[in-house]
Amino acid sequence: MLIVLFICSNLVCCKNHTNTSSNPVNANSISKKDSTNLKDINVIPSELLAFINEKLSNYRIPRIDEYNSDWVKFLSKDKIPFYCTSDFTGNGKKDHALLLMSDNQQFSLFVFNTEGTDYKYYLLDNYKLLNNKICVLLSVQEKGIWEGIDISVNVKNDGIKAEKFCDSKAKAYYWDIDKYVEFIAD
Repeated sequence: MLIVLFICSNLVCCKNHTNTSSNPVNANSISKKDSTNLKDINVIPSELLAFINEKLSNYRIPRIDEYNSDWVKFLSKDKIPFYCTSDFTGNGKKDHALLLMSDNQQFSLFVFNTEGTDYKYYLLDNYKLLNNKICVLLSVQEKGIWEGIDISVNVKNDGIKAEKFCDSKAKAYYWDIDKYVEFIAD
């Protein structure tokens, strides 16, 4: 029963906060040929996009046409499949989880911890395309007691859920002192 609840809770993507900066979308990462819904999404801070362009120049934000079409029909301005944000480290600042596509058509889960006016990034996982499509959704896993079959963990800050909806597998990640820890419920 707990596994079913955990998997069902993964189906809801995180609510994102609207970015108020004047340059919310990086033109190199998102082009006008992408989904009309996507061009209106301005939730990723422009400072983070600039950081990614500088530090991870061989990665880009996925295009909506790279996602499984079953998910795309649920796209909205405040629910996007490749991004979520919360205070993952407990320092009172918003951190960001983001799926990024690499030049070699692999996609990866990165977390960008906000440290002062800069970011420190962590590569949490790599994924392969399934039938040339991405089938992973990101969302926030609320802090609290996380229950698995053989383990129970008291997580002090919100975590990141990564659900591979193509094969009904989910992982969550939480911050523990100075690193992210992987948690698998089943």
